[in-house]
Amino acid sequence: MMNKEKIQLADRQNKIINSIFEIDNHNLLENKAIKLYRLNLIFTASRALKVTYPVLTQLIGEEALNYLAKKMLVRFPPDTGDWADWGEHLTELILNSPLYQKYPYLTDMATLEWKMHLSGRAPYNSLNISSLNHLKTTNLNNLSIVFSPAVHLVTSQFPIAFIWRLHKNAASADSFFSNKNSINSCQLIIHQKNNTAVLSEITNNEFSWIQKAIEGKSIGSLLNEQPDFDFICWISSAIQMNLITNLKVLPTKNKGEYNE
Repeated sequence: MMNKEKIQLADRQNKIINSIFEIDNHNLLENKAIKLYRLNLIFTASRALKVTYPVLTQLIGEEALNYLAKKMLVRFPPDTGDWADWGEHLTELILNSPLYQKYPYLTDMATLEWKMHLSGRAPYNSLNISSLNHLKTTNLNNLSIVFSPAVHLVTSQFPIAFIWRLHKNAASADSFFSNKNSINSCQLIIHQKNNTAVLSEITNNEFSWIQKAIEGKSIGSLLNEQPDFDFICWISSAIQMNLITNLKVLPTKNKGEYNE
């Protein structure tokens, strides 16, 4: 019942927003209340996007962000009462705007900041220590890794990590200048530290490993695909970084079947 009420509330909210933006400018001038409400709605939406996309706001400017906020309100109105839940479709909006033609890295930056936003809001799930015993007792072909809900992966042909750090923290950007790899394409992992989303660069091999592990592949199959991957070193680091929450035993395959 609660979900049905939420859907009905979101539907009513969407109809209200759409009706407000469907009023033409002539009638809007005659209705100051609607005009003020529309302006307030755009202001609130823009402020929400600035909180979620602080670096993107710096890159495109507040005027462009306000324009995108207005477009998003019409195409993707909020479906909850919390503005922090809104903004996921900004990447799609930029992709179909003139901004993308001139600055194609903006879509990847928007994706990065949205995932940083999600990671920072994700609940903290501690590691099930006892599940590590499965490494001794369970065939690795039947064992998978469960990651924290705060973990997200981002890949880009552009140096978005460098750009992000440059605008977020000049001090950390200084150290980034000494790393030649930071001005090239990047593979990134986002995770949570002290209830805050943090960003780390990882190798292509580690990115591929984590991506496939998140998809549910068993540890055994991953080791078969990447025999040179240092799993022992990685899992020790993953535990320290709070990347994983559990080692999960996969359902036993029937005779004649096997894990991929």
